[in-house]
Amino acid sequence: MGIAIFLPLFSFFHRKFYHKSEKNSSLLNKKLE
Repeated sequence: MGIAIFLPLFSFFHRKFYHKSEKNSSLLNKKLE
């Protein structure tokens, strides 16, 4: 339930702030793996 809502938001923010925080994105990706 929560994941279905979380994933679209994560994708949105990931694309929006990717150029700002590539390092943070990498850390989040490692946690998801």
